[in-house]
Amino acid sequence: MFAPKYPRNKPEKAFVAFLIILFAWPGMVQSAEGPGWGHLIFNEETNPVQPVPDSKDEQGKSMAVLVSPKDNRDWDHRANSILAKIVYLEYAPGGKASWKPSGGKSEKLLVVTSGSADVQIGSFQFHVEKEDFILVPAGMPFKAKVTGDEPLRLVKAVWTEDAAIPDDNVPPVVRSEATYPFSYFSRGGHITMTPSARQKDTGLAIVGVGGHTKLSASLMFYPEDLESRDFIGNSLMIRSALSQYGAGGGGTGSHSHHGREQAFLILSGRGLFEIGPTTSEAKTGDLVFAPKHVFHGCKVIGDEPLKYLEMEWSHAW
Repeated sequence: MFAPKYPRNKPEKAFVAFLIILFAWPGMVQSAEGPGWGHLIFNEETNPVQPVPDSKDEQGKSMAVLVSPKDNRDWDHRANSILAKIVYLEYAPGGKASWKPSGGKSEKLLVVTSGSADVQIGSFQFHVEKEDFILVPAGMPFKAKVTGDEPLRLVKAVWTEDAAIPDDNVPPVVRSEATYPFSYFSRGGHITMTPSARQKDTGLAIVGVGGHTKLSASLMFYPEDLESRDFIGNSLMIRSALSQYGAGGGGTGSHSHHGREQAFLILSGRGLFEIGPTTSEAKTGDLVFAPKHVFHGCKVIGDEPLKYLEMEWSHAW
């Protein structure tokens, strides 16, 4: 027979809740090394690319998912963004890529991290090399053929929110530091590092609120015209800038953004990044992801400037 059920009194409910917390807590809390807060800096060691079977349109491809708004069991990935999907791509020498517009309404940003390729975006043709930044407008197909003996490595970011398909005469954009050198320079100063309440046991927290120290930057892509920087809008959703913090105190104090997610692809140098309750080092080739509302900041490590491509996007442009 089943024992009769009696309503639990408040002390008993509290005791049961205490037991649940006591035994479940270790699995609920993510350490700095686990898939929670600490897994916001990605690289080829944390996320190695996996081969993808050849098809008619794509050959020699390997891939790893870094950031995505959806769970993906095929890639053992948990959703960790609102809008963007960011992946590593690698194509072997002689390989080729071909992407059709997914619904015709997703904007893509590609960063060539090594290798070279001949690219066709719609009816436009380009040759791209290391540290070229490529904006693929919504509704445009993309094809690439690897050139040379080195694999083509890309970071690909796709924004999944529906957006109006631009007119046919809106061209794709390819930019680089060579074609768009640094044009904005901030004040001098020094970002200091002392223990804080959020990281009192590490001694690594980055203090200060907002502001940029020893920053050089060049705006690459933006959804609006900016008279202050003589810039004509060339994207639907994305703001992207090539930025560099100088050695000897360069960086930005801890700050957050209300409605924007950000990713930083480290192109050279090293930096100490504070994201939420963790502080971790990022180096050349790493991708740092900062979710919206989460406080983040960084400081240059060593004698080399920290150069990175910043990508940010929002529902609220």
